[in-house]
Amino acid sequence: MKKTYARIYNWKTGEGLEIGGTSEQVKKDLADMRKKGIITDDCSVETYTVSIEDGKERLA
Repeated sequence: MKKTYARIYNWKTGEGLEIGGTSEQVKKDLADMRKKGIITDDCSVETYTVSIEDGKERLA
């Protein structure tokens, strides 16, 4: 099983958050956040995927 995460960081305010879910859900959430103005040009976005085996997360 795989799970995708996105880290969003606003370098002007110093605030950040992380969201997670399926790859498709994270893409949809990021698009919605851009439309709503939550993610702006002042933000950096990093995505990564982890593989879950035996209850432990490992980078995929």
